[in-house]
Amino acid sequence: CTAIANNLSNTLDLPAVMSIGASAFAGCTSVITINLGSNINSLGDQALNNPELKTISVGAGNQKFVVDSGVLYGLTGEVKTTLILCPANNSYFAANSITEFTVPSTISSISAYAFQHSRLSKAILSSVTLDLRIGDYAFSESSLTSMSFSQGTLESLGAYAFYNCDCLATLSITDTNVGSYGKYAFADCDNLTAVTIPISMRL
Repeated sequence: CTAIANNLSNTLDLPAVMSIGASAFAGCTSVITINLGSNINSLGDQALNNPELKTISVGAGNQKFVVDSGVLYGLTGEVKTTLILCPANNSYFAANSITEFTVPSTISSISAYAFQHSRLSKAILSSVTLDLRIGDYAFSESSLTSMSFSQGTLESLGAYAFYNCDCLATLSITDTNVGSYGKYAFADCDNLTAVTIPISMRL
Protein backbone atom coordinates (compact mmCIF):
# COMPACT_ATOMS: atom_id res chain seq x y z
CA CYS A 1 0.00 0.00 0.00
CA THR A 2 2.98 2.33 -0.28
CA ALA A 3 1.70 4.12 -3.37
CA ILE A 4 -1.73 4.46 -1.86
CA ALA A 5 -0.29 5.81 1.38
CA ASN A 6 1.22 8.63 -0.62
CA ASN A 7 -2.14 9.51 -2.15
CA LEU A 8 -3.06 12.69 -0.30
CA SER A 9 -6.70 12.47 -1.33
CA ASN A 10 -7.16 9.18 0.56
CA THR A 11 -9.54 8.16 -2.23
CA LEU A 12 -9.17 5.10 -4.45
CA ASP A 13 -10.95 5.48 -7.81
CA LEU A 14 -11.27 2.27 -9.82
CA PRO A 15 -13.68 3.12 -12.67
CA ALA A 16 -12.36 0.55 -15.17
CA VAL A 17 -11.45 -2.32 -12.83
CA MET A 18 -13.54 -5.46 -13.32
CA SER A 19 -12.03 -7.75 -10.70
CA ILE A 20 -10.23 -7.25 -7.37
CA GLY A 21 -8.41 -10.13 -5.74
CA ALA A 22 -8.53 -11.36 -2.17
CA SER A 23 -7.01 -8.98 0.40
CA ALA A 24 -5.96 -6.61 -2.39
CA PHE A 25 -6.48 -3.49 -0.28
CA ALA A 26 -6.84 -5.07 3.14
CA GLY A 27 -5.07 -3.02 5.75
CA CYS A 28 -4.58 0.02 3.51
CA THR A 29 -5.49 2.38 6.32
CA SER A 30 -4.67 5.50 4.31
CA VAL A 31 -7.69 4.77 2.09
CA ILE A 32 -10.99 6.04 3.49
CA THR A 33 -13.02 6.14 0.25
CA ILE A 34 -13.22 3.50 -2.49
CA ASN A 35 -15.14 4.19 -5.70
CA LEU A 36 -15.85 1.11 -7.81
CA GLY A 37 -17.02 1.34 -11.42
CA SER A 38 -20.18 0.04 -13.01
CA ASN A 39 -18.31 -2.93 -14.54
CA ILE A 40 -16.86 -4.43 -11.37
CA ASN A 41 -18.01 -8.06 -11.29
CA SER A 42 -15.72 -9.85 -8.86
CA LEU A 43 -14.43 -9.11 -5.38
CA GLY A 44 -12.13 -11.52 -3.56
CA ASP A 45 -12.39 -12.23 0.14
CA GLN A 46 -11.48 -9.25 2.31
CA ALA A 47 -10.59 -7.29 -0.85
CA LEU A 48 -11.52 -3.85 0.52
CA ASN A 49 -11.35 -4.23 4.29
CA ASN A 50 -9.47 -1.77 6.44
CA PRO A 51 -10.34 -0.32 9.86
CA GLU A 52 -10.32 3.30 8.63
CA LEU A 53 -12.59 2.87 5.60
CA LYS A 54 -15.56 5.25 5.57
CA THR A 55 -17.19 5.14 2.16
CA ILE A 56 -17.71 2.71 -0.72
CA SER A 57 -19.54 3.50 -3.94
CA VAL A 58 -20.46 1.39 -6.96
CA GLY A 59 -21.16 2.77 -10.42
CA ALA A 60 -24.78 3.05 -11.51
CA GLY A 61 -26.21 0.05 -13.30
CA ASN A 62 -23.87 -2.53 -11.81
CA GLN A 63 -25.61 -5.92 -11.79
CA LYS A 64 -23.38 -7.65 -9.24
CA PHE A 65 -23.06 -5.15 -6.39
CA VAL A 66 -24.94 -2.29 -4.79
CA VAL A 67 -24.32 0.09 -1.90
CA ASP A 68 -27.18 1.03 0.39
CA SER A 69 -26.73 3.20 3.50
CA GLY A 70 -23.00 2.84 3.10
CA VAL A 71 -23.10 -0.99 3.15
CA LEU A 72 -21.84 -3.07 0.21
CA TYR A 73 -24.08 -5.94 -0.90
CA GLY A 74 -23.87 -8.69 -3.48
CA LEU A 75 -26.89 -9.13 -5.72
CA THR A 76 -28.77 -12.11 -7.06
CA GLY A 77 -30.81 -10.59 -9.83
CA GLU A 78 -32.01 -7.37 -8.19
CA VAL A 79 -32.14 -8.83 -4.69
CA LYS A 80 -29.53 -8.24 -1.98
CA THR A 81 -28.44 -11.70 -0.85
CA THR A 82 -24.91 -11.21 0.48
CA LEU A 83 -23.76 -8.56 2.93
CA ILE A 84 -20.16 -8.10 1.85
CA LEU A 85 -18.84 -5.18 3.85
CA CYS A 86 -20.00 -2.56 6.30
CA PRO A 87 -17.13 -0.06 6.50
CA ALA A 88 -15.75 0.22 10.02
CA ASN A 89 -16.14 4.01 9.96
CA ASN A 90 -19.29 4.03 7.81
CA SER A 91 -19.77 7.71 6.92
CA TYR A 92 -23.52 7.28 6.34
CA PHE A 93 -23.96 5.88 9.83
CA ALA A 94 -21.88 8.67 11.33
CA ALA A 95 -23.81 11.40 9.49
CA ASN A 96 -27.13 9.96 10.62
CA SER A 97 -26.11 8.95 14.16
CA ILE A 98 -26.86 5.29 13.43
CA THR A 99 -25.64 2.87 16.09
CA GLU A 100 -28.00 -0.05 15.39
CA PHE A 101 -28.31 -1.83 12.06
CA THR A 102 -30.97 -4.24 10.83
CA VAL A 103 -29.72 -6.83 8.37
CA PRO A 104 -32.13 -7.02 5.40
CA SER A 105 -34.48 -10.01 5.41
CA THR A 106 -33.20 -11.18 2.00
CA ILE A 107 -29.65 -11.76 3.21
CA SER A 108 -28.48 -15.38 3.27
CA SER A 109 -24.77 -14.74 3.75
CA ILE A 110 -22.67 -12.31 5.77
CA SER A 111 -19.15 -12.37 4.38
CA ALA A 112 -15.97 -12.95 6.34
CA TYR A 113 -14.77 -9.77 8.06
CA ALA A 114 -17.96 -7.93 7.00
CA PHE A 115 -18.36 -6.02 10.28
CA GLN A 116 -14.83 -6.26 11.61
CA HIS A 117 -13.92 -3.16 13.65
CA SER A 118 -17.47 -1.81 13.20
CA ARG A 119 -18.53 0.99 15.56
CA LEU A 120 -22.13 -0.28 15.67
CA SER A 121 -23.47 -1.19 19.08
CA LYS A 122 -26.13 -3.58 17.82
CA ALA A 123 -26.74 -5.69 14.72
CA ILE A 124 -30.32 -6.97 14.39
CA LEU A 125 -30.95 -10.20 12.52
CA SER A 126 -34.50 -10.90 13.66
CA SER A 127 -35.92 -10.18 10.21
CA VAL A 128 -33.67 -12.74 8.50
CA THR A 129 -35.69 -15.90 7.84
CA LEU A 130 -33.41 -17.62 5.33
CA ASP A 131 -30.66 -20.15 6.04
CA LEU A 132 -28.03 -17.66 7.18
CA ARG A 133 -24.29 -18.20 6.85
CA ILE A 134 -21.93 -15.98 8.81
CA GLY A 135 -18.31 -15.95 7.69
CA ASP A 136 -15.08 -16.16 9.66
CA TYR A 137 -14.25 -13.07 11.74
CA ALA A 138 -17.49 -11.46 10.51
CA PHE A 139 -18.05 -9.34 13.64
CA SER A 140 -14.60 -9.63 15.19
CA GLU A 141 -13.16 -6.72 17.17
CA SER A 142 -16.36 -4.75 16.70
CA SER A 143 -18.12 -2.53 19.25
CA LEU A 144 -21.26 -4.68 19.47
CA THR A 145 -22.82 -4.78 22.92
CA SER A 146 -25.59 -7.27 22.10
CA MET A 147 -26.46 -9.81 19.42
CA SER A 148 -29.62 -11.83 18.88
CA PHE A 149 -30.95 -14.39 16.44
CA SER A 150 -34.63 -15.10 16.91
CA GLN A 151 -35.91 -17.03 13.93
CA GLY A 152 -34.92 -18.94 10.83
CA THR A 153 -31.84 -21.12 10.57
CA LEU A 154 -28.31 -20.15 11.42
CA GLU A 155 -26.79 -22.54 8.91
CA SER A 156 -23.19 -21.83 9.86
CA LEU A 157 -21.25 -19.52 12.12
CA GLY A 158 -17.65 -18.98 11.09
CA ALA A 159 -14.52 -19.38 13.15
CA TYR A 160 -13.68 -16.36 15.32
CA ALA A 161 -16.96 -14.76 14.19
CA PHE A 162 -17.16 -12.58 17.33
CA TYR A 163 -13.52 -12.78 18.32
CA ASN A 164 -12.32 -10.10 20.73
CA CYS A 165 -15.66 -8.28 20.93
CA ASP A 166 -14.82 -6.66 24.25
CA CYS A 167 -18.13 -4.79 24.47
CA LEU A 168 -20.36 -7.82 23.79
CA ALA A 169 -22.37 -8.44 26.96
CA THR A 170 -25.44 -10.41 25.80
CA LEU A 171 -25.94 -13.16 23.24
CA SER A 172 -29.29 -14.70 22.44
CA ILE A 173 -29.92 -17.52 19.96
CA THR A 174 -33.56 -18.61 20.39
CA ASP A 175 -36.08 -20.35 18.15
CA THR A 176 -33.19 -20.91 15.78
CA ASN A 177 -31.87 -24.11 14.25
CA VAL A 178 -28.09 -23.97 14.47
CA GLY A 179 -26.04 -25.87 11.94
CA SER A 180 -22.27 -25.82 12.17
CA TYR A 181 -20.17 -23.28 13.99
CA GLY A 182 -16.45 -22.65 13.81
CA LYS A 183 -13.85 -22.80 16.53
CA TYR A 184 -13.40 -19.91 18.92
CA ALA A 185 -16.51 -18.16 17.63
CA PHE A 186 -16.76 -16.13 20.85
CA ALA A 187 -13.14 -16.20 21.96
CA ASP A 188 -11.92 -13.32 24.11
CA CYS A 189 -15.37 -11.81 24.57
CA ASP A 190 -14.35 -10.96 28.11
CA ASN A 191 -17.53 -9.09 29.07
CA LEU A 192 -20.04 -11.65 27.79
CA THR A 193 -22.25 -12.24 30.83
CA ALA A 194 -25.68 -13.32 29.52
CA VAL A 195 -25.93 -16.16 27.01
CA THR A 196 -29.05 -17.90 25.69
CA ILE A 197 -28.46 -20.72 23.21
CA PRO A 198 -30.23 -23.92 22.05
CA ILE A 199 -29.49 -27.02 24.11
CA SER A 200 -27.86 -28.61 21.07
CA MET A 201 -25.24 -25.87 20.83
CA ARG A 202 -22.11 -25.80 22.95
CA LEU A 203 -19.73 -22.85 23.15
